[in-house]
Amino acid sequence: MVSTSTLPPSYIASCAARLGELGIGMVDSPVSGGEKGAAGGTLTLMLSGRKSDIEKVRPALDAVSKKVFDVGEDPGMGSKMKVLHQHLASTHIALTVEALGMCRKSGVDPKLFYEIVTHSAGNSFLFEYFGKFLVDNDFFPYSSINTSEKDLRLVVELARELDYPAEIATKAYEQFLHAKEKGLGKESSIATIQLFPVDWTH
Repeated sequence: MVSTSTLPPSYIASCAARLGELGIGMVDSPVSGGEKGAAGGTLTLMLSGRKSDIEKVRPALDAVSKKVFDVGEDPGMGSKMKVLHQHLASTHIALTVEALGMCRKSGVDPKLFYEIVTHSAGNSFLFEYFGKFLVDNDFFPYSSINTSEKDLRLVVELARELDYPAEIATKAYEQFLHAKEKGLGKESSIATIQLFPVDWTH
């Protein structure tokens, strides 16, 4: 069995144990790259599981991936990698919206700010990607608030299990949760701009 979803590492570990009792192997293979990456065969995979199990499914995984990382045999290690990745990814989205909203509030042209940042040290792939949607008023849900809320909830839960402070992730999680509770769950992750005291419509 192969799991490519973003799920709690502890849940994946328990599934692997239960499947093992039935003589079924499990490969933990969360992915990064979205639908576009899957269609183009350019996903990044984070594999964990027994090498013998991975070898059985490797041809299928290679067909949808450009880069494959073997992160160990411990069940759930792939999912830990993905959750920690989402720690960075989802907080990047929250920061992008917050910064561009502050631009508008302060009288700074968000499009000019975007252009400057994408040619400066503060740039990142995710700022460039999601920031472009926001300055272009493109609110198609390529990534939804529901997804960002779920991913950051997994980050916060893992931090609690580890007794590790994750204050930035927690604040970002609370923001996406608030947006979800306001009925914005199915909207784009950048629709959190609606939570800020700024008119983004002009």
